Amino acid sequence: MLELYYASESLCSQKVKLVLAEKNLEWKHHPLNLLTFENLQPDYIRLNPKGVVPTLIHKSQIITDSAIIIQYLDEQFPPQLTPAEPASVEQMHDWIDLQNQFPMLEVMYGNFRGIEGAILRRSVQIKARMLLHLMRSHPELREQYAKS
Repeated sequence: MLELYYASESLCSQKVKLVLAEKNLEWKHHPLNLLTFENLQPDYIRLNPKGVVPTLIHKSQIITDSAIIIQYLDEQFPPQLTPAEPASVEQMHDWIDLQNQFPMLEVMYGNFRGIEGAILRRSVQIKARMLLHLMRSHPELREQYAKS
């Protein structure tokens, strides 16, 4: 059984969910609320030390990068979404690389105005305080929290 930890508002989560849907795969849902920092809770940090989404579990294998998850799903489950022609594969990788270089943090936090922008900027401050508290409460996870 495939299990996916994800956040609906996460672009990386949406990419993986699109592949799951395209391949018509059944999977167990584990939605995380990023606004309440569920992705920073100790159980999830133990699963994904970076505290990011998505995370896929399949046959006790844990995969934490959306591009690698997508590649894994395409290799493991039909139909094949990756093109067969080498030139098309190269073009596909160029598009993936371009998308992965997109400055998501700047878009998310820098372009919101008004109340949405204030809330997002405030959440960064709350996250910093929460990380300090979590480091004190869970010293065994200090290194993971320091990278979050």
